[in-house]
Amino acid sequence: MFIRMLKKQIAPILVLLYGTYYFVSVGTLQKNDRVMIDLVYYLMIPLFTANAIIDYLNLRSLSSTDVDRKEGDVEKVKKVLGFFAITFIYLFFLRFLGFVLPTVAFLVGCLYCFGVRSVVLLCGYSVFVTSGLYFVFAKLFMIPLPRGIVGL
Repeated sequence: MFIRMLKKQIAPILVLLYGTYYFVSVGTLQKNDRVMIDLVYYLMIPLFTANAIIDYLNLRSLSSTDVDRKEGDVEKVKKVLGFFAITFIYLFFLRFLGFVLPTVAFLVGCLYCFGVRSVVLLCGYSVFVTSGLYFVFAKLFMIPLPRGIVGL
């Protein structure tokens, strides 16, 4: 059961480890400069714990055949690996192309990876969400977003 639990929790564990690394890295900054990471990190820990408890209870309630069938689903593994690949590609190009273009491409890639095939939905949702994020962070909160070589 521990191995099943570990397989189910690998992505949340990686996110928590990266968050912890970042939290420790910015620990030398002044308190005013790390308000957001403090808030996010202190919210992440109870959410991770709640997620682990819920997954544990769900795994206990499943019969062994249900667990074997669910864990053997190759499509889910492909989706998760695709998501990680898209994320790493996005983070690589974010530095060079700025925020807007890689974010639209990232959202299109994620939506396609998770089963959305309508071109109208892919493009419309990606442009809408990217525009909303840009407006909120760059214009409303005045947080500088990566500009890249293109300047977008």
